[in-house]
Amino acid sequence: MDWWTNRHAPCAHGRCYDGHASYMCLCEPGWGGRNCSVVLRGCADSPCANRGNCLPWLANETDHRFNCSCAPGFYGTTCEKITTMSLEKSSFVEVNTSREEVIGRRFS
Repeated sequence: MDWWTNRHAPCAHGRCYDGHASYMCLCEPGWGGRNCSVVLRGCADSPCANRGNCLPWLANETDHRFNCSCAPGFYGTTCEKITTMSLEKSSFVEVNTSREEVIGRRFS
């Protein structure tokens, strides 16, 4: 198979890996499909709000989709919802209350 993949170079925009009677392409960013020949358009309309990072992907060679990775403080399919609390790294929260049942409670 190695001879075939080197000679025919089936991966248009990616690196070809030899398999047992087959091959696999690892596509360059922005490309998808079995042969890395499809421009990924899932993020073309900038669907992720509030500084969310859009990652395009392809299903069944023709169905353009996306996933949003949301910035701290936001969540939802397109990062459209605001979280009530967002902590990063070694954050600290102080809760002031007069309710006795809260004393000694740990938040994790």
